[in-house]
Amino acid sequence: MTGGTILAMLVKRHGKSRATRPSGVHRTGGKLMHMVMVICGGFMLLATFALFGKLWGGDAAGISTAIRAFIPVWLLITLVNMWVGVTQAGYTYSQEAPILLLNFAIPAAVAITLVGVVLKA
Repeated sequence: MTGGTILAMLVKRHGKSRATRPSGVHRTGGKLMHMVMVICGGFMLLATFALFGKLWGGDAAGISTAIRAFIPVWLLITLVNMWVGVTQAGYTYSQEAPILLLNFAIPAAVAITLVGVVLKA
């Protein structure tokens, strides 16, 4: 799946009106903004894990261990975000799956890259 395909799915999804919205209310950027906030929250959580790894470990091994611990915690958080999207916001699993992928993958990829950088230093 290419970036253009994911973006096209997001744009298509935002254009749909949900039955739970009051008439006349149309939010095209609501879900996209929510994704940006979730991803930024992931980066803040990653920084928190790295900071505690430095404080408790004191060396590169402690930081990399803490960053590795971030990945399953972040997966759990993004799965809960998907569950809320399906059960509370009215989206389907097929609509939420690409959102889950992006929300999880971007901070996780940065975390994996940071582990490599920290261990080389």
